[in-house]
Amino acid sequence: MTRPENSFPAIGQVPDEMSVTDEDSPRPRAPSRRSTERVAHVKGKASCALCGCSDGELKVYRDPFGTAIGPGRWPNLTMHSDCFLAYIRARKAAVHELTS
Repeated sequence: MTRPENSFPAIGQVPDEMSVTDEDSPRPRAPSRRSTERVAHVKGKASCALCGCSDGELKVYRDPFGTAIGPGRWPNLTMHSDCFLAYIRARKAAVHELTS
């Protein structure tokens, strides 16, 4: 069996039956994020709930010691990452003092 001379398209050419449109091509997956990276960054006028400063990078954290406001709704804390760690340490120490 012999093939025609131009049975394969030239570089950069695609035969009509093999053309791909944007709708046919798969979309790239969004990069997966660990649960610790799912912290929202604050934009606009906000201040840290612990130190009260509005400079630096503020993030919104879920208060691990708060009680649920509603089904699936928890209180949020807008804080610097260092202030959030200090808050966690202070709350854990206070809980430890109450239980001992």
